[in-house]
Amino acid sequence: MKKIFLIILAVILNVTLCLSQEGNTENGYVGLQTKISANKKYLRVEYCWQGSPADIAGLKIGDRIYRIDDKNVSDMDNPVSRIRGAAGTKVKLTIDRFGRTSFFDVVVPRISIPFNDKNYASEGNLMGMILTNEYAEYTTMQKSAMALLHDDTRDMHKYKTYDFELTSSEDPLLEKKLLKELGEQLDNKGMRRSQENPDLIVLIRFFSGQKEQYVPPQQIVSTRVKSVYNWYWGVVPMPITESTTKEGYTDVTYLTSISLKFLDASEIATSKTPPVIWSGSISQTSKTKQILLDNCGDYFAILLFQFPEVWHQNSEYYFFKYYSYTGIWYNKSDLKNVSEVIPDSPADKAGVKKGDKIININGIGLFNKYSDVGANKWGEMIVRGGGRSGLRYLYMHTGLVFKPYKKETDVLKFKIKRNGEKMTLDVKPEKKFVFLMF
Repeated sequence: MKKIFLIILAVILNVTLCLSQEGNTENGYVGLQTKISANKKYLRVEYCWQGSPADIAGLKIGDRIYRIDDKNVSDMDNPVSRIRGAAGTKVKLTIDRFGRTSFFDVVVPRISIPFNDKNYASEGNLMGMILTNEYAEYTTMQKSAMALLHDDTRDMHKYKTYDFELTSSEDPLLEKKLLKELGEQLDNKGMRRSQENPDLIVLIRFFSGQKEQYVPPQQIVSTRVKSVYNWYWGVVPMPITESTTKEGYTDVTYLTSISLKFLDASEIATSKTPPVIWSGSISQTSKTKQILLDNCGDYFAILLFQFPEVWHQNSEYYFFKYYSYTGIWYNKSDLKNVSEVIPDSPADKAGVKKGDKIININGIGLFNKYSDVGANKWGEMIVRGGGRSGLRYLYMHTGLVFKPYKKETDVLKFKIKRNGEKMTLDVKPEKKFVFLMF
């Protein structure tokens, strides 16, 4: 009887311990927003937070998740919950991607950062926020009118091949060169050109020109005070009116634009309206002359960043730059405290841990809070230097030169404090890309 009682007691204690441990488990996130397909066979990636573990692992909007930890999504009651889990663990996702001929696996670590909490920032987003003063000033961004659309009733994954329809009578040679560049970028997305039996027909419209406006001469009248001698009053102030003429000039504005339309080739002959499944256009104005052929690669890359799935239809400004990635996540209310470290990132491999206190980076300290910085975040945190510009390291791969990064360096020295002990860890940052639109 005593033996049975001890066994029951051991079981109760074991269950209690497990429940206690489970209750203390920190929720983990990968940075994905997904939606179950109509046929319940896969989860579609609706959004992927930049700088999140999912983004770093290479997941993209439009990807289809068919298996989670080797189990079919179609066999799960709540597959979305299976992606979530305890922070510090990993999840294996089996992906079908547009342009790929076979499934592939991606292992994504879970971290404790809730990505809808705007108080936290990845290194890429933090770099963009500082450079553009919290997105309030767009002087460091490219100004451009962009519009993109796609037919969300279509299965975009069924389109594998394409061909071009040449329509330009004014500049057919330039059209061919532009389409050659576009074809190379489509090929890089996994598509293939087929002149015999294409799935898509691609149309292009383009323009490059200038607008001149004559500004006529302007007469500028100004008044200044001059001391003059009067026989009765002596030296007295007297207003003097002066007039100057500013010469007229011609103000020149340069405009470039490209428009793309992708049509379902099988429906062109029978459809009453053009069967457009995806369209994108971009136009830019500049005070310096832009050569369309020189810049078309960038224009196509920006447009095709949302091909075949569009998630941001219109924007007036865009921002894309490289940044230095270590895997550290920051809390804007406590910049010196390491909020999270993405597993297998450079910082993780160097030994940086969540909760570490950053004393300095390459000998330069940080602001305590993001809100401690004035309106000109870029000027105060990066340009002016001083003892609190430690986040300069984010711009190592942008081509901007600031001390101590005027010479290329492969290693960042993070001086940290952990449990009262100070230590210096060598972190080797990686070059990553961030793309923002507003």
